[in-house]
Amino acid sequence: MKRLTYGRKVNIGAESASILWLSDRRTEALALDPRIVWLEFDESLHRRLWKRLRDIVLKEWITKSPGTRPTAWWAYDAPRQPRGNFVDCYWDGKLPEPRRKLSGAGFPAWEGRYNMVPSYDHGIPNYWSGVDLKDLPCFEPEAAYLKRHGLLTSVETRKLRRSDFETVEQAGYDPDDYPDRPWREVIKEKVLARVVAGEETEERARVLLTELGMAL
Repeated sequence: MKRLTYGRKVNIGAESASILWLSDRRTEALALDPRIVWLEFDESLHRRLWKRLRDIVLKEWITKSPGTRPTAWWAYDAPRQPRGNFVDCYWDGKLPEPRRKLSGAGFPAWEGRYNMVPSYDHGIPNYWSGVDLKDLPCFEPEAAYLKRHGLLTSVETRKLRRSDFETVEQAGYDPDDYPDRPWREVIKEKVLARVVAGEETEERARVLLTELGMAL
């Protein structure tokens, strides 16, 4: 029986739970062992597991979803933005290179009046300012991004079609994500809502909020 450590030892039924989690199959991973959810709060362990299991995860992923990559790949293996984009910030040079914006109104929230750490979902900024709901930002597909950076495998090159490089992807936008309130208050509200809904335990919520400098 293998073990993962989160400050204490937690018994994970098998390595397969970690592989499922890293493959963005979180519902299946949680069904196999609910304690795998601690990877959500332990970036260091998450990174170590990805380094150890990435070849296994990517082999299956690329076979089933050529021209794309799982969330962990974008977090740890994607090309990084050059240093100097965020001078004097601890994340300078550590963020993934974003996908090219092709059209649409708006700009990443951290470039405007929001004081927040840049955040991306598969190379697309998570939070926006100046958005027109009739003209949402659109981005190059993952396949085009991978090709541009010379990261497509020979398997993908054979499988992908022209349309895989031309279809644009629209950025997600929820106006409720951009209230005129401090971002910490918004996060705390969302965490507490998960506790009330039974999607999070008070213990895990307390750990997460403590790491963000807040109390439950």
